[in-house]
Amino acid sequence: MPNVTPNAINTDLVNAIQAEAAHLTVLPAEDDRPKAQGFPVHVLPEGLQWITSHLHETIGFPVDYTAAAILFAASVAIGTSARITPKRGWTEPAILWLALVGRPGANKTHPLTMMLRPLTVRDRESARRYENDLREYERAVKQARKEEGSEAPNEPECDQHLVSDTTPEALVEALNRNPRGVGLHRDELAGWVEDFGRYSKGGDVEKFLSMWSAQPVRVNRVKSKRPLYVERPFVSVCGTIQPGVLGRLIADGRGANGFVDRILFAYPEAQEVPAWSEAEPDAQVADYWQAFIHKLLSIPPPDEGADPLLFTFTPDAKRLWAKHHAALKAEIDGFNRDGDEARAGHRTKMLSYTLRLAVIDTLARWAESNEHEIPSQVDAPSLGAAIALVDYFTSTADKVLFSLHDSTPVDELSGPKLKLYRALPTTFATAKAIVIAEGLGIKRRTAERYLGDKKLFQRHRDGGQYTKVHEG
Repeated sequence: MPNVTPNAINTDLVNAIQAEAAHLTVLPAEDDRPKAQGFPVHVLPEGLQWITSHLHETIGFPVDYTAAAILFAASVAIGTSARITPKRGWTEPAILWLALVGRPGANKTHPLTMMLRPLTVRDRESARRYENDLREYERAVKQARKEEGSEAPNEPECDQHLVSDTTPEALVEALNRNPRGVGLHRDELAGWVEDFGRYSKGGDVEKFLSMWSAQPVRVNRVKSKRPLYVERPFVSVCGTIQPGVLGRLIADGRGANGFVDRILFAYPEAQEVPAWSEAEPDAQVADYWQAFIHKLLSIPPPDEGADPLLFTFTPDAKRLWAKHHAALKAEIDGFNRDGDEARAGHRTKMLSYTLRLAVIDTLARWAESNEHEIPSQVDAPSLGAAIALVDYFTSTADKVLFSLHDSTPVDELSGPKLKLYRALPTTFATAKAIVIAEGLGIKRRTAERYLGDKKLFQRHRDGGQYTKVHEG
């Protein structure tokens, strides 16, 4: 054995690793993770296209979140006033359940708050009127008690469009007071599902599943002999959620009972914090949007015993619907054959959502027009817009379902950390990892921190060897 000093051995070793790393070609592995489509802003009515694009350009609102918030607010404003029937015995309301998915700072909350402002303002004004009416009512009750034979007045009720933190029983009471229906707005959507069972022993999920289908609901109250009955419950739901807590949506069996299938996900691929802009949003945005919502609210909800507006298809829309139905059926059958129940279940709900979004698009186009007469049919352009929206929400659902059911910790990586993971061999020494990392522009300390991730790397007992837990 030649007489070689330790420093020479270390130099030779490093040189050998560097020579190997120099010839290492880091080929990008095929990324098979589902990708969300860009939101099809072009299919929205012109005025809503302008709002969505203008707020993106001036305030940096992601178009996916603004457009989803627009759909939610329009859904709440329409409420029970209109439905669609593709054939006798099948009707769909304009109910939507929406989740705005994004990392912290992705600007999810502000678009939703802005689009709900016309409804929030009406609720605030209604609450003030209710306080005044309640004071008058209490005075009248006192007066009636003093005057023998006089009748006490009816207790006033508070009209509202939006609710937030509410029990299922309180929600049914709100529906009983508001025949148009309500929107359930939770800034943190995970809080909605975590409240299931909080106020009662069970059945909350089933109640919401029934309300999504607009099935009649009955509640027997402890403090009253008269049960609450709502013939056409209308509850649209919207809130924000971070990717890291999506798993809460399928906890406690909600991944198998169709609950998550009913959620539409607004989930843009780009999640950067928007750059600062000196551009100010046009003041006409708020005026236009308020007039739009108020026109939808001008459609009266059906009286008790009466039917809502019932849309049918034009002949062209009927043919388009048949093609769309056949395409979705083929997808659903294929997923069922493959045992992919999660995607098959979600596609099934997309049939209903196509119809619901077609109602919203039809009335949205009417709301931004100068027409007074409400249309009676859904035409091919509105149905085509609904199909494009469903295509988008299907792509985002596939992304979410992959995260919930199929992903590994590697699928959560991005940037330098992902590049390093893919470049490393299955088993390697610390020194080799550092040299490869430096060749990728990653600092030694950063690489050592990456190696400490136990979800990605198994450290051998000798301390200097690692094995990748997952294939990159």
